[in-house]
Amino acid sequence: MVDELQAQLVVIAAEVQARTDLRAALPKRVLEIAVDTQTGGRADGIDEAALEAEVRLIVEDYARAAQQTWVDKFAAELARDSGLAVQGLEAVTAALREARAEALVLTDELTADRPLWTTGGLSQVAVTAQGLVEDEAVRQRADEALPAAASVSGASVVVPDGHLELADGVGALLRY
Repeated sequence: MVDELQAQLVVIAAEVQARTDLRAALPKRVLEIAVDTQTGGRADGIDEAALEAEVRLIVEDYARAAQQTWVDKFAAELARDSGLAVQGLEAVTAALREARAEALVLTDELTADRPLWTTGGLSQVAVTAQGLVEDEAVRQRADEALPAAASVSGASVVVPDGHLELADGVGALLRY
């Protein structure tokens, strides 16, 4: 099931012996992404609210670390002369149109209502309608068009916690 869902995190909530037995039976790949809770189990009196809060914290910590990994990788590639990163709306929309973006990086500096143009079920996005192949271009807000185009092309969307200065408030980590 973990492989089928392409899970990146497995949270194990059970009594100590059950967690130990389960860990002994799990394949190495699953063990590498597994995190145990300190609360949980089947005994009477288990505090479900505490378990839910702990799981939420584990997931938030994982998401924050994953986002930071993307940001670090993006910044390293941007610093290289021939790196696999671009910034600015022109370069990022081109990367999204060509499905070359592995991750879209959005900062608070992006002007949310800046108009972009989309076609083809959001798979095509550009700064001007003339940048698109199809005739039926639709005007859309940048904060809506960019994440939608990233999703359609299979790119991750990253919103850094800290300050990251990018042209137009947007960047992309490229696949190739």
